[in-house]
Order: sequence, then structure tokens, then C-alpha cells
Amino acid sequence: MSNVTWTSSQTAVVAISNVAGSKGLATAKTAGTANITASLNGVTSPASVLTVIAVSLSSIAVTPTNPNIKVASTQQFTAIGTYSDSSTKNITTEVTWSSSNTAIATITNLGVATGATAGNSIITATIGAVSGNTTLTVATPHLYVVSNAAITTCDITSTGSLANCFIASSSFTSTSKRIALYQINNTTLEGYVSLVSGNIVDCDINIASGSAINCISRVLSSSGNPPNGVGVSGNYFYALLVGSGEITKCRISPADGTLSNCIDSGAGSIGGNGVDLATYNGYVYTTNNNTIHRCIINSADGSLSNCQNTGTGDPFQNLSGITFSNGYAYFARAGGTVIYKCSINFSNGLLNSCGDSGATGLSGNLAGLASYGNYIYVSYNTLISKCPVNPITGNLSNCVNTGTVQGNPVGMASW
Repeated sequence: MSNVTWTSSQTAVVAISNVAGSKGLATAKTAGTANITASLNGVTSPASVLTVIAVSLSSIAVTPTNPNIKVASTQQFTAIGTYSDSSTKNITTEVTWSSSNTAIATITNLGVATGATAGNSIITATIGAVSGNTTLTVATPHLYVVSNAAITTCDITSTGSLANCFIASSSFTSTSKRIALYQINNTTLEGYVSLVSGNIVDCDINIASGSAINCISRVLSSSGNPPNGVGVSGNYFYALLVGSGEITKCRISPADGTLSNCIDSGAGSIGGNGVDLATYNGYVYTTNNNTIHRCIINSADGSLSNCQNTGTGDPFQNLSGITFSNGYAYFARAGGTVIYKCSINFSNGLLNSCGDSGATGLSGNLAGLASYGNYIYVSYNTLISKCPVNPITGNLSNCVNTGTVQGNPVGMASW
């Protein structure tokens, strides 16, 4: 009854509400007993004894289990406590977090770990004498470069330079052009490489070492138009076809990265000689001879729609690679030495305020672009240069040669 007044004899043990909407609701505070009574017009009910039983924390589970991250990236951990009555509770903010090797990974009191250098560290959550843990693997980030007929893998150091470059895959049947990456699990990437012959090669890539195995060549389209630019968004793969300017989409198997159901994406023809393709923030971007197009990705089925020209005329001439970093788009012109930068309108994905990025020190025929951390990487001739990114303005500064690879590097991707 709404007029009844509830009383607890031991409010430190049990509190009981007299507030409308929760009246009569008892809340346990600590172990013990309390007499609960109800009163109305001077009449009080017999006491009901409510006993609060103490439960103890039995175990702590730390998730995700044995994750793999890159240097300078972060991982949010969660701690779930299981109690003696089999109940569970998220205790992420109540535990004390620790890393067994802070030179490899640090962790905040909110369970956010940051990779510092390559290696393993045990991440532990503790309350009193109860703890739980998992192993965090921090992997060296890699830049994957396609040139001639193979994948070259280079370590990315803490200063953004490339080191320990090696040919990571066996030779392909024809010259490779562009590469896109998809993460299968904590240890394996799938690398998709477009070939001049018209096929797509997909390889299993070991995240820790950067080596590529089980490279299989597949026919992507029966139209006769070979793929050039390639990209991945969610569980979908996209390839820009040379000649037709159309975009093919394929479903990616999360289990092993296999491509299936390769069909027209619905984007229509972007026209011109399709060069490069990149995905960013729910959009597909393509470059051709003199334009950049933006298409919206349907997250339900991966189809593309509402493709719009978002850049034409000068400086959008003889375009080659395109990449993204810190909310800016970067693109290069084949035969030129300038990298251009555009702001992105996040409400519709269109590019604006395009102009010279400020990059200096480049020469030769700019081809592919990639980004990692606060650096843009550009390939030309047999060289790869790194260009520092100002994280506030997006401008690039003096670019320096950071590596030489066999052949003429074109497509690049980082992980």
C-alpha cells in the first residue's frame, strides 16, 4: 500500500525505501540481520527478519584473453569478479591493475594498456588476495610494401623509420600493385594483393614476424578488367577495376580471410582509369586520372551507394596513392613531388580545404601512400620516405628517405 511506512531496525545492514516508485524495496548494506516492519495509522506489522549473507570474491577473469596489439597502440581490459554465491560483477574500476614488464606495456588504473616495445607482459587485476591475469603481446608494427612480384615487410621503429626489411612472400605470377590487410585473429593477418595479370593474391601474414605464407592467386572478376586499388572495411573487401572504373566487393570469412560472393558493389562507374582505393570511417575513396570519389558503405551488406566526386581539377591531376591520418586525407600525383592534404567533413565524408601539405624533400615519381602513427610514408623509384604529421594541423614537414626496397614500390599498408 502506498501509505505504509517501512522501517528497518538496522539501517547499516538493510536500508528500505519509502520513496514513491521504490517503496518497500530493501537494499543490503553489509552482513547481518534486520527486522523489517510496515506501519499504517499507528498499527505496526509483526517484524520480518531479513538476513544478509556475506559473499566473498572467489575469482577474477581478465578479458580479452591474450590479446595482441602494436607498439604505441592501446588495449582496454575488463575485470569480471565471480563471488561465492556464483554472482558476477564488472569490477574493472575496483581492482588494482599491474603490468609485469612496464618496459613492454604500461596500464592505467582504468585497465587501459599501452604497448611500449615488442614483447610479452602479464596484465594482472587484483583485489586483496584474489587476482586474475592474461598475457598481452606487443608486436612490432610493420609496413608492407608491394613491388615487382612480392611483398616486402619492414619494421617500423619508435621514430617512424623502417628497419630489417625483407622479402616476406614467395614470388607472384605477375607484378603486384596494391595491398590491403584484414586481421583474422591475434596472430594472423590476411594480405590481399592486386596483380597486373588481373588476379588477387591473398596471403597469411604472421603479425609478430611479418612473414607471409600460403599465398593463393584467385580470379576476382570475369569482366576482364583487372583490379588495381584494394581496401577492406569490416568483413568486406573492395577492388577498383581498371578500365571500367567499377568497384567489386567480396565477403571476407572472419575465420580464415577467404573471399567469397564477389559481385559489383553498386557504386557504378567512377570513370577514368581507376588507380587507388582506400577505406576510412565508413566510406570508400577512389582515385583515378583526375578525380577523387567518395562512396558510402552500407554496413549491413557492404554495398556502396551515393558515390560523389569530392575532388576535381587542380590539384586533382594524375592521381596515384591515397591514405588517411588524424582526420585528414592525403594524396599524391604521379610524376610530381607534392603530397596534397584535405580536411574531411565527417558528417558526409566529403573532402574540402585541399592544398599542399607542406611536405618537402621528395623527388621522383610519387606512387603509393600509407600512414602509421604520426607519419605518412610515400613510395617512389626504389625508395620509401617518411613524412612527419603535425597532429593538430595535419601538415607534413621534411620527408626523409627511410628505406630502399627491391624493385619499384607502389602499394603499401601498415599494421
